[in-house]
Amino acid sequence: MTQFHYTAWPDHGVPDNVMSVIRFIRHVRKLFPAASQDQPLLVHCSAGVGRTGTFITLDMMMQQMKAEATLSVCQCVRNLRTQRMKMVQTPIQYEFIHQALSELVVCGETEVTASSLRSFTESLRDPVTDSGPTLSQQHLKVLEDLSTQQRCDFTGAKAEANISKNRFPDKLPSEVYRVSLTGNSGSEYINASFINGYKQRDAYIATQGPLEGTVEDFWRMMWEYQCGCIVMLCQLEEDGQESSYPYWPGEEGEEMVCGRLSVRLVKVRGHGDIVERRMEVKENKSISPDILVSR
Repeated sequence: MTQFHYTAWPDHGVPDNVMSVIRFIRHVRKLFPAASQDQPLLVHCSAGVGRTGTFITLDMMMQQMKAEATLSVCQCVRNLRTQRMKMVQTPIQYEFIHQALSELVVCGETEVTASSLRSFTESLRDPVTDSGPTLSQQHLKVLEDLSTQQRCDFTGAKAEANISKNRFPDKLPSEVYRVSLTGNSGSEYINASFINGYKQRDAYIATQGPLEGTVEDFWRMMWEYQCGCIVMLCQLEEDGQESSYPYWPGEEGEEMVCGRLSVRLVKVRGHGDIVERRMEVKENKSISPDILVSR
């Protein structure tokens, strides 16, 4: 007996990542193909209707799409509800099924094995048609189209008090993943988002290059979330425009004050295309673990 446990599905809600559910179903069916199983697949959540109904509907529709190239989510859910009440419990779950199947149709199968990665990478440069875009351009266009279809809440980023804290007006953190600082309304905002890792929730914080007026917030974020390493991937100025305000002291031994924190540059080392800056951050005479900034 094997148990597959999906751990990121809230009650009455839906997972944040649509395709992660598709991959989950595929993983289950890879080991337990539907056509070859004489025993039923046991599926449960808390009540066995909302999340369970959503999973079963997706699994059935993926099988139907593969066999017939057609599907009817409404008819499928209707049939399920004749067998167990309230299967697919909320409108958001019903919409999630359509969104997941839509992305599956548009994106197709995008997973590749490690052994075939080289040949797949080479194929990304090939035009889809004789005069059309390359496969990589087509993938990015699909991702752009899917992103515009998603309804994201940018309330905090678009609040009047926070507009000046965004380097670019069209690159904003959604409320679901937005990093919040301690403080009153307004002072808790920073243009930064939590990003889930391969197997770890909130494994990364993705943020913009600090503005002159947000350097203090940048260091507050580092301190409050105990970030021991900062990775910088831009120059201070690019194409004649500021990409990041210099948020560290200019010389070894120098110290700069950022609100309730002070930052001292301990050591700078350069090797190849990498500059490594070792810094010390203090608050009220306490010293944090060394902060390593790689650029």
